[in-house]
Amino acid sequence: SQPRGVVDFFALEAGDHLDQLDAWLAAAERERPADSSPVGRHGRALRGAATMARQPALAALADGLVQVGDALERGALPWSPAVRDAVTAAVDAFRPLLRALGDWGRDEDALARARSDELRALASAAGAPVDGA
Repeated sequence: SQPRGVVDFFALEAGDHLDQLDAWLAAAERERPADSSPVGRHGRALRGAATMARQPALAALADGLVQVGDALERGALPWSPAVRDAVTAAVDAFRPLLRALGDWGRDEDALARARSDELRALASAAGAPVDGA
């Protein structure tokens, strides 16, 4: 278990990245995004922060964002309502999972895994290498 300060810092940092992803997703609702790099970029930052805070379920969820973001950037995965919905669901799930860090249980594991699996399935279907992190 990590000291509370590390977990608190992780939650603050993750919240900033989630805010930026929320803003990007709101703009993507209005029109197809010209630049999909924020998904992978913020996913990588979330994955790194979750790894440092020893939060493997959240690191795996963030890695799903990275996989989808990389597939979007390469053009292997086109932006679509299904992709938008999966990324939105992952970002929306991340916040309550952050709040649950002090009282993590099976429900949180299941939610993180479900969102991560959904993202990985999209990336995998687009031919992205998925390592199962």
